[in-house]
Amino acid sequence: MKTTRLWTLILVAMLVACGSAAPPVEPGGESPEPPTATAPPSLETASPLPTPTSPSVSSPLSPLPQPTAAGGEATETGGRKAEFPNTIVVYQRDSQKWTIYVTGRIVGGDGSEWMVPADAVKPLFDSVEADAFWELEEVYGAAGDCPDCPVQKLTVYRGGEIKEITVNQQLDTLPMALGSALGAIDRVIVLH
Repeated sequence: MKTTRLWTLILVAMLVACGSAAPPVEPGGESPEPPTATAPPSLETASPLPTPTSPSVSSPLSPLPQPTAAGGEATETGGRKAEFPNTIVVYQRDSQKWTIYVTGRIVGGDGSEWMVPADAVKPLFDSVEADAFWELEEVYGAAGDCPDCPVQKLTVYRGGEIKEITVNQQLDTLPMALGSALGAIDRVIVLH
């Protein structure tokens, strides 16, 4: 009987440790005395979570590395970096905005969407994916020199890279890579 009572107490202790609400009843019909419960350790006395010791190990709580722009400055992404499987072009002219996808899908700044043939956007994507485009300067024309001219902003997302170009005024000559991209955008937008 002592062996059965001992095993019952061990079982009760295990069940209490696992969170069981009621101890089992012995075959004789009597309930054993419940063991004394102990309080869980407080958060103040609990040991801290282990931290990674190797720079190659990352913790789910560690911050992500900040992506940097072409000039080496941290971008405002909150530690997130978007990588798209295909190149995306965003074109703004004054208050109008268009997002153009390689599939021919175009989303207007007002939320409207339409499709053009993928062949129609191919020249645009060929020009913005060329090395010459990625070597262009970030700004063309001084801001304020032509207050009535539309300001154009062209942003290209390719993989983890971002290229942003602003044209502040109507210029007679633009680098061929930029002129080609802007011309291809005009042709695509006219298709709508």
